[in-house]
Order: sequence, then C-alpha cells, then structure tokens
Amino acid sequence: MAAALTAALATLTTGTAFGAGESSTMSVPRTALSPQQLAAEQYNKALKMRDKAHELEQKAAADPADAEKLLKKADKEYKSMIRALESAVEGEPRMYQAHNLLGYALRKTGDFEGALAAYDKALELNPRYPEAIEYRAEAHLKLNRLEDAKEAYLLLFRVAREHADTLMSAMETWVEERRANPAGVDPATVDDFARWLEERSGVAALIAPPFGTPARDW
Repeated sequence: MAAALTAALATLTTGTAFGAGESSTMSVPRTALSPQQLAAEQYNKALKMRDKAHELEQKAAADPADAEKLLKKADKEYKSMIRALESAVEGEPRMYQAHNLLGYALRKTGDFEGALAAYDKALELNPRYPEAIEYRAEAHLKLNRLEDAKEAYLLLFRVAREHADTLMSAMETWVEERRANPAGVDPATVDDFARWLEERSGVAALIAPPFGTPARDW
C-alpha cells in the first residue's frame, strides 16, 4: 500500500487526485494509515475545496447582487485549503504539488509573501515545475515585481508555452488594473511594461508552440 502511494507521489499532476492513495485507504482504519497516505487524503480534500471556490467565484461574477456573499464563501474555501495543505506537506514534505497548491491558496487569500515561500519550496523540490513558475510569477505581479514576472514568462515561453500564455493574460490584466488604479506604481513603469508585453505578443504570434507538446508535470 505504501509502495503504491510512493509511486503516486512520483507521478501526480496538479489538479489530479491521488487516485491510488485515495482508493487504498478506504478499507483501512485511519489509525493504520501512513503519514504519506494521510497527506494524500488532505491533498485530495484541498482539490475539492479549490473546485468549490472556483465555482463560487464564477457565480459571483455572474451575480453582482450576491457577489460579496459568494466571494466570502470562496475565501472560506481557500482558508480551509490552506489548513488541509499545511497538514499534507507536514505528512509528506516532498509533495511539491501540495506546496504549489498551498501557494495558490495563500495567494488567493492575499498572503503573497507566504505564497512565494510555498512556490519556492515547490520549485526547490522540482525546479522545472511549470505550474509553480507561473503561479509564482502571478504573485510577483501582485507585488509589482515586474522583472521577476518577465523572467518567468521568458522561461515558460521556451519550455511550457501554455503556461506562458496564461501568464501573459495575467500580465495584461495587471496593466489594465494599474492604469485604472496605479496603487503607487509610476504610470511610466506601467507604460514600459505594456510596451514589453506588446513586443512579446508579437514574438508569440510569429512563433508557434511546438507541435504536440503536452502540458506536462515535469
């Protein structure tokens, strides 16, 4: 049973539940579960909470009258995610996917420095993990660390184009938000960043992503 979970740890993709670990724990008393199996259980719970939070956010976007209430519920889901994932990484510190998802939940609750620490840990364990590179760059954006975001984009453009495109969208949103509300950022800095994005968009239009390249869990 433990061997099956170890194999799952080696191959788990972000957004995918610990299938082997989850099914193998159903017929075993909880007191007999290993720390790794309990970690897998907490990770799976966190994935369900994330999906619930996303659903609530979508409803909030479609229903402005109830948006505040729905977003508060989503925030509660993210905070529950944090607790579950802290338990998961305590039980299995090598689970880089859990560190990455913890960073995501922390970022969604506004703890950007905590999110960066979690992403850094995920990348310490797996330096070529594109989800963590992209999510960390979004946290850098929230902190107006534009050079760090640019560096992440250039890396992802070379090795994980789908994630580079996601980050590009986030950077374009950052420009729109800062033009509406500079929040202490010099307008000239926003304009310079916008020009950089236009240049990179032009390059991306000329260079097609590698044919058949899947989104990978490296």
